Order: sequence, then structure tokens, then C-alpha cells
Amino acid sequence: MTTNGVRTGSRWPLHALLAANAISGVGNKLTALAIPWFVLETTGSAARTGLVGFFTVIPVILSAIFGAGLVDRLGFKRMSIISDLLSGLTVGLIPLLHLSVGLAFWQLLVLVFLGSILDAPGATARQSLFPDVATAAGVRLERANAVAATIWRLSFLLGPVLGGLLISLIGTSNVLWIDAASFAVSALLVAQALPADRRSQPMDASHSKVGVLTNMMDGLRFIASDRLLLLLAISSTIGNALGGAMNTIVLPVFARQSFGDAGALGLMLGAFGAGALSSAALYGLVGYRVSKWLVFVVSGILSIVPIFVLATTPPLPIAIAALAVEGLASGPYGPIVSTIYQRRIPVEQRARFFGAILAADNALTPMMVLGIGLLLSTTNLTTVLILLAFAKLSIKLAVVTRPILRRMDDDDGNVPRPDAVS
Repeated sequence: MTTNGVRTGSRWPLHALLAANAISGVGNKLTALAIPWFVLETTGSAARTGLVGFFTVIPVILSAIFGAGLVDRLGFKRMSIISDLLSGLTVGLIPLLHLSVGLAFWQLLVLVFLGSILDAPGATARQSLFPDVATAAGVRLERANAVAATIWRLSFLLGPVLGGLLISLIGTSNVLWIDAASFAVSALLVAQALPADRRSQPMDASHSKVGVLTNMMDGLRFIASDRLLLLLAISSTIGNALGGAMNTIVLPVFARQSFGDAGALGLMLGAFGAGALSSAALYGLVGYRVSKWLVFVVSGILSIVPIFVLATTPPLPIAIAALAVEGLASGPYGPIVSTIYQRRIPVEQRARFFGAILAADNALTPMMVLGIGLLLSTTNLTTVLILLAFAKLSIKLAVVTRPILRRMDDDDGNVPRPDAVS
């Protein structure tokens, strides 16, 4: 017996996919730490390090727009393998060229750009594979997504810590070698453990002619055709933009102005990660039995309180506790929303939908980061924190008061239930 081509009864494919996600996630976090450090070591230029960061972020949006069509053409499994292999290749070429013939800065920018632009199609492919693999293993989607979210949060914690330790012990170039190898291991797991399901086969000739923009528009139209998906997508886009500004600019400025120590920033971010990890794991154990609507509403409102606390410029222990509470509130969001997406999207639409969602999730973040940065240069930190808190509160209230949100608890298997926008 199979589920969309995936043989039922064995949990090995699910375990392998989760392991591949974990390894790839840690690899991405190693890259995010090791490459900027490599640039600082080899050039000593903060400006060039910032430029490398720019070339790391922009491809995420571009690949989300164009990647769905590539996933449709190559299939979920094949795209996941190719993405990991090419990501590993681009990372490995950095120390290889540097230690052999030399690495020009423009070459580094090209490699960073290519490495980043391949991440999104691979993530889209694995996300599209996940519901069938979990269902075939006999695991409820809520629990499977909670485990996946827990692993993601864990990689977010372990990657930077492990990267910093390894850089001090064996040097940046060797860390990049390890990083490249991690992508190869992830690709091998997917290749060996996951069978070729029906969406792992390349599309036929008629579908292969569909353009990348058409794929993106198809994904956006599907989102717009379902009021619940549309509401969650809008909420996620604005929430990610506010969260990106908070983590990228506001928290570093807060730590520097309040404590004058980068270690304080690390402790606060670590507290957030630990809180999110704990609540995601707890949701997977027992929380999935509670109404998704209730958890979503309570955790959403709770996540705003810590921002108001930070606006009072509290001492470090209270700031750490506030970020831990925000992390606890954010943990269930991923499993809940992922489950809803997976249950309402037909298998043939997954790549286009997740590509559109990934593009939308990141669309406002660069402008929000830029706007908050300019705002911080003209007003004080407390005012910015209060404005962010009220903005987040307004969005949450606008979302949780919509009647369509109660459809979150509809349990309709994998059959989509589109709700035409009225």
C-alpha cells in the first residue's frame, strides 16, 4: 500500500527526511557563521562582509519566485538531492580556490549567491515531500510537523555554537569543508531512504513549458482562492518582516545601548531559541490535542508582551526572560501553520504553493529592516519598540478576530477545501 507513491508502514523514510533536514539546517547555520568570518579574516573589511550578506539574502526571494517551476520539472526528491549537492559544491569551492589558485572577491560573491539561490528549491522540495512521508509512516501531521519544527529550532541553536567552537579549534577553511560535507550527507540520506513518489518524476512536456512566473502566479492564485490560507499568508508575511527587523536591528541596538556587550545579545537570542525549541517539542507531545485555533490565538497574543517589557529597558535577566517567553509563544506557530498548509494543498500544487509562500514570507523583510534602521536613526529605541509592539498587536487582533480562522481545526485529511474570497 502506498500514499501518493510512498510505501506505507515504515518510518525509516520519515526519520531519514528529518535527519536530512537537521543536517542541512545545521549546515546552513555553519555557512551563515563561517562565511562572514572567512571574509573578515581574509579581507578585514566590514563593508565587504556586509556586501556578502546582501548577496546571501537577495537570492532567497529570487529563488522562491523561480524555484517552484524547477521543482515541478525535476520532482521533489530529485530537486532536494540536486540542491544539497550543489550547495555543498559552492561552499567547498570557497576553501578549495582560496588554498589553491586564490579566490577573488567577485568569485566569492558568485559562489555565495549560487549557494543561497539553491537553498529555497531544496527546502520547497523537502517540504512538499514531508506530508506524504509522514502519512505513510502513520504519524499525525501535527506531531510530525512539531518534530520538524523542533529539529529546525535545534539546528538554529547548535549551528552557530558549533560553528564558533570549530572555527576556534580547526580554522574557518576546515569548517567550510565540514559544511560542504554535511550537504553531501543530507543528499545521500534522501537518495537512499526516500522512494521515487509520483511527484518525484519530471513533469510531462506540456507542463514543462509552463514559465516560472506562471508557476508563481498559480501558487499565489491558489493562496487567494482559500480565505484561510490567504489570511495566514498575510499574517506570516507581516510577522516575518517585523520579526526580521527585531532580530536584525532592534535587538543588537538594544543589547549595545543597554548592556554594551555582544554576549548579552547572544544570551537573549539563545533564550528565544531555547523557548521556541521547548514549546515546539511540547506541542508535538501533547499540544496537538488542543484546538489549533486556541493555541494560535493565545500564543500570538502572548508573543507581544515581551516587546513591551523590552521597551522599559529592563536589566539583563528580565530581558532574557522576556525573550524566552517570546520564544515559548512562537514555538507552536510553525507546526500549526505547516499542518494547515499540508492538509489544504493538493500534491500537484505543493511546489508552486510553497514557492509562493516562501517568496511572500520574505518579500517585506528587506524594506522593513531598512525602514526600522532609518527610524532608529531619527528617534529613540523605546519609541521604536513601542511602535513595533502596537504594530504586532494590531496585526494579531486583525487576524484572530476573523471568523475564517476557526477553520484551522477542520480535519479533512489531505483534501483541499478552497474558500473563494468574497
